[in-house]
Amino acid sequence: MGQCHYSYRAYDLARTCLLGALRVRKHRVSQLSDDDDDSDISTQSNRDSLYEEEVALGGLFFGLGNIHMQLGDHAQAMQNFIESRDMRWRHVGGGSTDKILDRYLSGSSVDEDELLGLAHCLHNIGLLFDMKEEYHRSLPHYDEALKIKNVIAGFSSSESTALLAPASVNPKENVSLVLRSLEEDLELPQVTKATLSVSMTHKKMASIYAKVSDSVSLYCFYLILSCPCDF
Repeated sequence: MGQCHYSYRAYDLARTCLLGALRVRKHRVSQLSDDDDDSDISTQSNRDSLYEEEVALGGLFFGLGNIHMQLGDHAQAMQNFIESRDMRWRHVGGGSTDKILDRYLSGSSVDEDELLGLAHCLHNIGLLFDMKEEYHRSLPHYDEALKIKNVIAGFSSSESTALLAPASVNPKENVSLVLRSLEEDLELPQVTKATLSVSMTHKKMASIYAKVSDSVSLYCFYLILSCPCDF
């Protein structure tokens, strides 16, 4: 119901629904966690149920983050995205992004949906910093998100690292960075849930490179290139 309200932009109603669902999920997670701590009750079935509830809880945090972002409450949105990120990070094994992706590529048991969900959280955290014009903080989050999305989309390691954000942005290089980012976006293969998400992160990174260049003409050029055309 909350998602339905969100799709119709009834954000207050959507928030009310998701907050209600959040309370129920939190209670379930707490109950199952207590059972898991009890060696007499703990079973594989119980652990599976706990994981499923936590996955749903992470999704609710993410949904609330989107709602609060639409309502302009960016501080609460950031908190929600961080809560979702931390839960999903734990679900994919923890550690650095590189270590998580190494496990994923080696065939270890890594939940792909949670991994992509982690990338979405990182992207949205980067977006909030982007909106605050804290580009030095947004780029690393876009960077991490892009790493994950590229690997899930099936790109090679060279492709997945070709356009990661540099440690520092040289304004003189921004023209080439914008062009490279948009070029990578245009060359993406068939649309999947991963490649579509990669495309969005490419555009956001290109936008930052354009904005921090202090060049109005470069930013306008970015806007023209990033708009879909019907010819």
